Parts: sequence; C-alpha cells; structure tokens
Amino acid sequence: MTTYLTIGRCALAEPPEVIDWSGDTVTISGQIWETTVAGMQARRQQLLGMVDNQDESLFPITFTEDSTLNGFYTIDSATAGSNEVMLNAGVPIPYSVTATRITGYASAETQSDVLAVLRTNGHSVTTVDAAIWAGPYNGLDYATALTTTGLVRNYAGSTVTAGYYTAIDSNVTSTARSGTFTATNDDPSRWYDASTVIEVKGADGNWYAVVGTEAPANETWRISNGMIRLGVTTPVYSQTTLGLEVNDNAGTTATTWGPLVTNFTGYDYDVVNGKIDLGGGGQPVILRNDPDVVSVRLTVGGGGRHAQTFTLRRGQHFVDVQFTTALGKAARKFGVAFESATACSDLTTATAGIYRTSNNSDGNREILMCTQPQTKDATNGAISITAAATSVYCGIGVELDGTGATGHNGRNDVLEQFLCSVDVKTSVVRV
Repeated sequence: MTTYLTIGRCALAEPPEVIDWSGDTVTISGQIWETTVAGMQARRQQLLGMVDNQDESLFPITFTEDSTLNGFYTIDSATAGSNEVMLNAGVPIPYSVTATRITGYASAETQSDVLAVLRTNGHSVTTVDAAIWAGPYNGLDYATALTTTGLVRNYAGSTVTAGYYTAIDSNVTSTARSGTFTATNDDPSRWYDASTVIEVKGADGNWYAVVGTEAPANETWRISNGMIRLGVTTPVYSQTTLGLEVNDNAGTTATTWGPLVTNFTGYDYDVVNGKIDLGGGGQPVILRNDPDVVSVRLTVGGGGRHAQTFTLRRGQHFVDVQFTTALGKAARKFGVAFESATACSDLTTATAGIYRTSNNSDGNREILMCTQPQTKDATNGAISITAAATSVYCGIGVELDGTGATGHNGRNDVLEQFLCSVDVKTSVVRV
C-alpha cells in the first residue's frame, strides 16, 4: 500500500480528508485503511500512543501531497474510532489528530544530551573507548575528547552516504562525562532512521511498531535499532527463548535482515540443581520507548521471583540484559547462554566473557559479556557470574563480519562499549 501521510510512526495509506490550520496548530482528520484488522488496531495504537507520551515529546509529520505540512510537532490530542463492525468487518476507522508545529521547522535543530560513565566491573578495566551517541544526521561535537566518525556498516533506512554518524569517546572512566550533540537542517522523514523500536506481532503475522509504553496484550515481541534485533521466538509463559538477528548489509540494500541464526536464554546456576533456565514469557513491561533507547522488562521464575530487563540503544552492537532479584530474595548466579551448544573462545579480557569461535551462517560472531567475572562453558557457550548477586549486567552482542571485523565492529571494541553505561536523550529545539 502507498503511504501518503505519516504521523510519528503511523504510516497512513490514504490522504487525509481534512487539514485545518489555526496558527501553528493543525488538525488532521481522515480514515485508517488497512488490509487486516490487526493492521488497523496497530495504526490506532500508534496514533493514541503519542498522546501524553512521557518518552517522546514531539513527532515528525510528513505528507507526500503537501510538503509544507512536513515538520516536527507536539501532539495535543488524538482520537480513533472503534466498534464491532470496524474491528470484525475491517471497514475503515475514522481518526483525528491535533498537533502544534515546533517553531523554526524549516531549519530545525536536534540536540542530544549525553551522559556516559564506566560501569563498575570486576575486570580491572578503568578506561574504555565507547560509542556514546548515534544518529541519522551529521552531529556537531560540543563535548570534550569526542570524535565524530562515519560507521563502516549501513543501517536500515540510512546508508553511509546519507550520513549516519556515531561518536566515539576515547576516554570514558568512572568519572561521569556529559556532552551535547547538535545537528541542523534535520529532515523529519529521517527522524526514525535506525532508531530503537519495540514491535509486536499481529494476528495477521505482520510486525507493528508500538508507540508509548501501553503495549497491546501480546507475548511475541522484539526490540531493534536497525542493525540488531532481539525478540521472543517461543512465546510460552514458562520459558522464553530469545532470538538475535543482524541487519545483513552485504549489498547496497540497507533493509535486508539476515537469518535467525542464534537463540539465547537467561539462566540461574544453582549449586544443587545446576543450570536452571529462567522463564519470562507473557506480556513485557515497557520501561522506555523512544528513538534513542528502548527498554522492556520480563518477570521471571527459577529459584524465586526475578526480573530480566532488556535495553537497546541507537547505534550499539549489543543488548543490555540486567538480572535482578525481587526484594528479600536470595542472590543468584545469573548468566546467559546459547540455546544450542556453541563452541566459544575467551575475549581478550578473559574475565569479561566469550564469543562464538567460528562465524555463524550469516558471517557474524555473537558475544556473551558480563560486568563481573564468570564461570564459563566454552564448549556449550554459556557464562554465569562466579559470585552470586542480587543484580548484574550481562550483554548479548555481535561482532559484525566475524573474523573479518574491522574498527569498532571488533569484539573487543564491542566489549568496551558494553562496559560504558550511556544515556542519551534527543529533542528538536527551537532555532
């Protein structure tokens, strides 16, 4: 279907019926046309999810028939119809969105506020090089000891020639560092290029982006940043297997995903019972959902009540996996493992984790990492922390191009990025 109008992440296949302006405020009304009921439900959620959104304060709007509508907006209100005939017969759903345009939309400037610090770790690592910012525009460096360089890989929707940039800080230590990146003349149509997103699988078999933190009841989800994505492959409440996929950009197309070659599980190593797979199926709780960061949490079982929190940031080559115990529960030896036996080798910082020894079928190598020393099973591909704890950070990453990896795609560079705790918040500012 042809997309005529986009409001945030909602792509609408029919031109709006009414566009009413009052100063910088516009009301857009029309009908949602989709080929499936699941598609209509998803578009409705994407529109309603923009209202009172605590993570995203503004959204891009683009219209193929009238480019003067293009720009960045705050969403004042959104409505979408719902009744039995619409949901069962698949007839169009009426919608209406009222939005206020950001002043200076024609030459909007984005601002990314960054905070980075070395994570407390048990590997005697005191300084790392880390990717602390990434975005679809050419960022201008306003922070000390930072360099802005082009990535060697394409990302979905944004090729190297289109200017996808990342910033590498060559001196991240235990002293927190902050900085601001800005870019001018930003194109609203590229706002979501290689952004983080959480998607759920609809009843029609298609995947749909979720806007906001009120996710529909769905056990099949995945998170992505355009380069890697991690999601549920077996949505069973008692056990969750997570699949890792990598954007396969061997050619000129930047939207081709490689095969699902690797599955992972989180687990707890019990001295009596051995390896216990942690459950965690069911509905994820969305903690944060914006173009810079997406974070979801699953409540899990296995030797007591625990939680697994998965966090993915724009431009990063790994997913953070934080294990925590519920209040009052005993410390556990948490870890991550390949679902199937996979031969692995130690990272150069041997206490920090392992990586797949040989390239997988897609030419990459996965990495299992942890902030604390682990007991490692290199034969089967598993790590668990040596000393039981109530909270620990692990990471599931990828060495792009495997044995041929170069620059910051290399496994040891990915480890250093993992050992840096980063928070980024990007907004469009008035100019």
